[in-house]
Amino acid sequence: SELTMPAMMIGCNRDLVIRPEQHLYWPREGKFRFVPIPETGHIPQVERPEQFIRAMEEFFVPTDAAVVC
Repeated sequence: SELTMPAMMIGCNRDLVIRPEQHLYWPREGKFRFVPIPETGHIPQVERPEQFIRAMEEFFVPTDAAVVC
């Protein structure tokens, strides 16, 4: 089946709950984005907050979004 909505997986190479290789089972085309955050476990928002926030901002606010003042 084809993914019709945007989706993102943040992969962390030290995650013992969700293995980083699981992104290989997701679609390779369409609106899927895989974002690796190295040297991180299962809680990237705590372990690497800056990288996590950057990934979320890039996903939810595209860089080509118009700025409205």
